Amino acid sequence: MNVLSFLGKRGPEGATTREIIEVCNVCAVNSIISELRVAGHQIDCKTTIDVGGGRVARYKLVAAMPPVVAG
Repeated sequence: MNVLSFLGKRGPEGATTREIIEVCNVCAVNSIISELRVAGHQIDCKTTIDVGGGRVARYKLVAAMPPVVAG
């Protein structure tokens, strides 16, 4: 599954970096998110502190660009 599709399926809950890595089998999540933003997709990122004091980034797809149809 690609990152854009995964974020779309997650809805308002969004997905953490770890969830994206595990489900989409990718490693450079911040680079992928950056590329999606350049392509026009609106993706928010909120960083929170987890119970152990670590930072957790959660990405949420706000608005996706319609697919481009070649023709």
